[in-house]
Amino acid sequence: MPIRLTASRCLAIGLLLAAIGVGLMSSLRLALAAEPAANPVLAEAATTPGRILFVHAGDIWSMANGRVDAVTHDGGWEQPEASPDGSRIVAVGMYASASELFLLDPDGSNERQLTRNRRTPAGDSNWAFRPKWAPDGSSIAFVTDRSSFYPMLWRMNPDGSGLRQIVFPNNGLDAIDSFNWSPDGRFIAATRFLSARSQVYVIDPARPAGARALTSGDGAFDPSWSPDGTFVTYIAREGNRNVIYAVDAQSGGRPVQLADAELARSPVWSPLGNSIAYVGLVGGVFEIFSFNVTVSGSEITASSRPVALTSRLGVDPISGLSWSQ
Repeated sequence: MPIRLTASRCLAIGLLLAAIGVGLMSSLRLALAAEPAANPVLAEAATTPGRILFVHAGDIWSMANGRVDAVTHDGGWEQPEASPDGSRIVAVGMYASASELFLLDPDGSNERQLTRNRRTPAGDSNWAFRPKWAPDGSSIAFVTDRSSFYPMLWRMNPDGSGLRQIVFPNNGLDAIDSFNWSPDGRFIAATRFLSARSQVYVIDPARPAGARALTSGDGAFDPSWSPDGTFVTYIAREGNRNVIYAVDAQSGGRPVQLADAELARSPVWSPLGNSIAYVGLVGGVFEIFSFNVTVSGSEITASSRPVALTSRLGVDPISGLSWSQ
């Protein structure tokens, strides 16, 4: 078993800061400072349908059936994502000068390395982040700096073969961070930095040069598709607040505000499409929140106020959430 260094996550965050820019620096620094030192008190989680994966203190955790349980116990993990059929987890393993992608069984066992990013000398190593399963489970997309200064979008088969780049930078400052597949697997909504501020773009992997901006304004990030493909939710920076919006995935149009927080990351839809969970700052640490939504045709509204699902836990906001059946 490889020895991962939890402290080395700082190096990866340094790379992400360069790509993300000034707009998110404060929230990323808080993500490091706010993590409890040891032995957090776990409140009994509210019962939610399906399974939510997240990271606490360098390990993958699972929320399901009103329980919060550790999936891994050796540290150094980031950004877990459950496969569509729930049979596997893909996650980032952190090292001192690189990160690798791994497959694990749902209980954290049977670890299999997919990438080979560590090099000698260490300066030649690469980073890989944000692994996301295609909806049919046939491939995994992720971002890596293996051929560009900042991370770009790549794709591979679930066994690590068939590695290919699917989005190429338009300029030296171009970068991609958090993203998600559309439910039909035809498109990817991605946080992209074609200018000084990130926006959400819709990318067709078959024709990536035709990416279209879905957002505008002071910056947007962390897109997520509704299960029926109608809406994309995202977080927008507005002054000193983060606001969760939903926008029609096809036409764009006027976004609908669903919730806001001092700092928030990773809004994700429930498998049933009737609620949204996100990571929000409260009391100096990040916790998991959720609220209900009502969808009627092309209309969407928040039908409840956000409720905390965890308490005094300290969730890694950079790793985000994966909500599956």
